[in-house]
Amino acid sequence: MKKTIYIILYISLIIVNIEAQTPNRLECTFLGDIMAHNVNYRMKNYNHIYEGVKDILLSDDLTFANLEFPIVSDRPYSTYPQFNVQPPYVTAAIRAGIEVVSLANNHSTDQAEEGVLKTLASILLLKDQAGGNLYYSGIRGNINQSMSPVTIYKNGIKIGFLAITQFLNIPQEHPFVYVVDYNNEKQVKELKTLLLRITPQYDLFILSYHGGVEYAEQPDPKKALFFKALIGYGVDIVYGHHPHVLQPFEVVNYKNAQKLIIYSMGNFISGQTWRVNPKDPYSTWANTGDSVLLRVSIEVRNSEAHIRKVNPIPISHYIKPNKDIVVQKLESLAGKSLYSSWSNYYKIRLTMMQKFLQTLNCYN
Repeated sequence: MKKTIYIILYISLIIVNIEAQTPNRLECTFLGDIMAHNVNYRMKNYNHIYEGVKDILLSDDLTFANLEFPIVSDRPYSTYPQFNVQPPYVTAAIRAGIEVVSLANNHSTDQAEEGVLKTLASILLLKDQAGGNLYYSGIRGNINQSMSPVTIYKNGIKIGFLAITQFLNIPQEHPFVYVVDYNNEKQVKELKTLLLRITPQYDLFILSYHGGVEYAEQPDPKKALFFKALIGYGVDIVYGHHPHVLQPFEVVNYKNAQKLIIYSMGNFISGQTWRVNPKDPYSTWANTGDSVLLRVSIEVRNSEAHIRKVNPIPISHYIKPNKDIVVQKLESLAGKSLYSSWSNYYKIRLTMMQKFLQTLNCYN
């Protein structure tokens, strides 16, 4: 009898040990800014924005995006410089497969502090409508509540997601929006203390940061140093946005584990390409229409996250003949016969994107 018990215990220990050594895997996709200029929200059907790429967004475990606007249902849609959308604009993004959103960016207070609180109410209602499958970070309704990440459980992995912005266009009287300026030593020190305390509680920690220099194709040196320091504070993926153009991303080795730094994802959708001339594919405004869907394969072993593969899928804005702006795979656009001079435009943009990606040497 005792021998049988020992055998059972021995087998149980073997099973537990095998399970501990078996890695859990996760597929995540990172997008750039989802913006809402008047040419975007005047569309009759917002679902069309995502039709060219939603097959990718629906095939992963989690898709991340930055919502660069307040969501205030009792105020009209409004464009730059003070954005606002109503919930249907965000519902289309959720239907397309976007599950995790940053609400911390320089436009978070465009509808004043009341708009921040109404955005929180809107996102909670949208979460309920999505059956709970929507996660957010970057704002809070209680100013006495400390800055804290949202916790997500997926594929046996405990994920922490924290969204922060460098600044706000309209300053806030009360700290409803998470703000940390990487030029402010006191704020950075406080963030470091927080991250060193909370990141060990997670298998995977992702920090979304909205900041830097707009339209710069390379991160400014101080931001780059800050992002690398975040890895040392326990962050596994630094997810950057705000410049509205794609900047490099890199996989770095930290204590024998591969981590990911994304300096800027650029735009996912905006109206900034409205001014693009298809005969001038080299303009700065053309850069605001190109980005990638950054598909990241992650493996967690013994509560340590490892970046296994980074696969960038080039995308671009396409202005349809009816003037709707939608997102499509750049390779697909480059292979189509399009009206005006757009066919040649996308062939050149694809070549430029391919050359850019070839310089990174951090994906396979």
